[in-house]
Amino acid sequence: MKKVTVNLENCYGIRKLNHVFDFTKGNSFAIYAPNGSMKTSFAKTFQDLSLGNDSKDEVFPERKTVRTITADSSAIKSENVFVVEPYSESFTSQRASTLLVNKKLREEYEKIWADIESEQETLLKELRKVSGVKKAEQEIAEVLANDPDNFIDAMKRAEPIVKDGKEPVHSSVKYSTLFNNNVLKALSDKQVQSELKGYIERYDELIEKSRFFRKGVFNHTNAETIAKALVSNGFFEASHSVNLSDENDSKLSQISSEKELEQVISKELEQILQDKTLLETFSKIDDKLKKNKELKSFRDYLALNKELLPELNNVNRFKDKIWIDYLKSCEPLYTNLMKKYKESDKTLKDIQEKANLERTKWAAVVDTFNKRFNVPFVLSVENKSDVILKNIVPVLGFKFKDEGGSKDLGSDDEKVLSRVLSNGERKALYILHILFEIEARKNLGIETLMIVDDLADSFDYKNKYAIIEYLKDMSEVDGFKQIVLTHNF
Repeated sequence: MKKVTVNLENCYGIRKLNHVFDFTKGNSFAIYAPNGSMKTSFAKTFQDLSLGNDSKDEVFPERKTVRTITADSSAIKSENVFVVEPYSESFTSQRASTLLVNKKLREEYEKIWADIESEQETLLKELRKVSGVKKAEQEIAEVLANDPDNFIDAMKRAEPIVKDGKEPVHSSVKYSTLFNNNVLKALSDKQVQSELKGYIERYDELIEKSRFFRKGVFNHTNAETIAKALVSNGFFEASHSVNLSDENDSKLSQISSEKELEQVISKELEQILQDKTLLETFSKIDDKLKKNKELKSFRDYLALNKELLPELNNVNRFKDKIWIDYLKSCEPLYTNLMKKYKESDKTLKDIQEKANLERTKWAAVVDTFNKRFNVPFVLSVENKSDVILKNIVPVLGFKFKDEGGSKDLGSDDEKVLSRVLSNGERKALYILHILFEIEARKNLGIETLMIVDDLADSFDYKNKYAIIEYLKDMSEVDGFKQIVLTHNF
């Protein structure tokens, strides 16, 4: 990039500008621009180019706009232009994650996680099918680990219950029908909660009066689970039988098949669900569930599965039970995932420890900032292993120190930082992100034309000097050209 030719007409107030910036004699131009002449318009036009946007005249949009910018007679590419605004609170470098070392570590880490994620996706595919939930990964992680971004942690927490040997009870329940936004909103309604409470209280009374069922000890789901377990273990095939008894009849008819046992359970449950008071209470709940399609589906589902109503007394606990039972129904897939994770866990931890010991170019940029800029804190990178291994932007730590002591704050302490940092100090952090972008471009070998729009003007003397000193250093780097715009002669 030896010569940059600029031909502009009607670009944000610039009526006409034709100029050749000849960088054969040096890498920098400084343009003094009095207020209202061209500075912001010039920077904005180049910003459009860098973003792939068209330029225009906002006051006179009907005027024809010309924007021809070439480097050595060829159209300059958007990635070769970097516009540095005076201040942008939201700016972060999109290339900053390239400032890493030890490519081998990251490749090893990614290979292990690719194998884990392959097993994870196989399990999730089945869970999406049985639950009807498209974003099953986030929902499971939220329900089982209170963190929608930590599926593996949810799987680890669930393991003791999934592996407890008990048969799944709710594996056929359709989660998406029971727990969509409209249903959850309806269940939070005080009147619905009141009716639901009345239903559950009456249901519990009837369970206590049942010949076979007992609240919290043995209900229809326990009975169904036992029936399944007996069949799967060949109990009836071996000509064994079951006798059910209650307080009034010490010995009832002998049950010698799965069908007979299911009939006894269904009949007992049906007698409970047909109770007049219970039906009247259900009718009141039913009336509240006719507002939209999702609620009607929920209502129809409950009409066919009234035994689920008592579970809705504690929605979060019921969600938990359902996902656990889904995992039990997919136990071979779940086991494969956990086996793969456990086999890799120690290796992953070793890689993370090595990554924490690595020094990245991120750290070099932070060191440059700490040495050159005058602020009341020292910066550090808090999540080194994540930066190196997961392509995650670093989290900055702030160490404040005075004669009375020191205090560490993380970048997540936003409220404290917003009160503590002055406008000038927040602008200094913006400079840090500019340094990241510049160093990333150097690292990637991207030839760059920097348009610097009065970057130093709003800073105090020491930081103004530090910025100018850095720009001077950049003017000596091959592949970087600068056009510095300023009101400050």
